[in-house]
Amino acid sequence: MTSTQNDQHASVDEQWVDAGKALGEMMDRNITQALQPVLNTFGEEVAEAIRQQLQRARAETARPAQTAANSEENSLESSGPAAQGGVPAADESAAGSGAQTGGRADAEQNQTSQDGERVKTSGIPRYARIMTTTAMPGTVLNAEDTIKLWREQLAGVFENAQGFLGAYVLGNPGTTEGITITLWESELDAMTSHTLEDTVPEIRPFILGDPEIEGYQVLFAL
Repeated sequence: MTSTQNDQHASVDEQWVDAGKALGEMMDRNITQALQPVLNTFGEEVAEAIRQQLQRARAETARPAQTAANSEENSLESSGPAAQGGVPAADESAAGSGAQTGGRADAEQNQTSQDGERVKTSGIPRYARIMTTTAMPGTVLNAEDTIKLWREQLAGVFENAQGFLGAYVLGNPGTTEGITITLWESELDAMTSHTLEDTVPEIRPFILGDPEIEGYQVLFAL
């Protein structure tokens, strides 16, 4: 083979390499453009959910200080001159109202467990459970049907569960995949809630096979 022929083959090889690189770069750009809106939306929704939970936790943390102030004020009123001569009916009503206000903060930080006992709740999500489902062959995700199913059949199951803090149902209408994220105070609350046993049978007629379920500890929230 002559030197000219070698140069021609080398030139062809370089052209193929350049074409391959250009094709790879184009595919990378297309994939990034297709996935970026989904990733952005998912990240914004999760961040907003965590932000709301943290704001609620800060508000609940501030309530005990107000409760103590109310209790001290009520104590001072009950030890004053009016207490020696008896409190008029109108003042008794006001004092009772103040006591109820002082106890309401503690009541709002409690949550009724399944056996009727009051248990402390921090309101801060520390565990997240993610359930991924695939629609039956020949069907796609329908937003209206999904919202109706949750409002009428599934929401009540979660709202009554101990330690449950919120749920986000994600999906792109017209596709076959759906994602549900539920937030919990602890992994134990999620595992003992029986919400999966009560909700999976309701969605099984619409999904292919069993849902994929994963659990994660909440490590950081912004």
